[in-house]
Amino acid sequence: MTRDNGTALADVCESVRYGYTASASHEEVGPRFLRITDIVPDSIDWDSVPFCQIDDADRDRFSLQPGDIVVARTGATVGYAKLIRDQVDEPSRRDHRESRWHYVQRNQ
Repeated sequence: MTRDNGTALADVCESVRYGYTASASHEEVGPRFLRITDIVPDSIDWDSVPFCQIDDADRDRFSLQPGDIVVARTGATVGYAKLIRDQVDEPSRRDHRESRWHYVQRNQ
């Protein structure tokens, strides 16, 4: 994936991971579960992001952190992406149809 200036995400990211597979719930059964439909608008409305159940063993592995870039990898919205700039109040998961890239600031 490249931007207009020709920079590939792989050149500025330290890792790529797929998201978590779970059913979304509007009941607060666990952490928020970021889906492709949540990253299509201009900004993420965290209050409308549903929840999901997750085992403690997977919780840290799938939590979003500042610097993560989530990218839709399937469907009509392939390539839509968001940079997670701030710490999410509650650890969130990604839908398995999203990729997670962790951005690393490179010295120029």
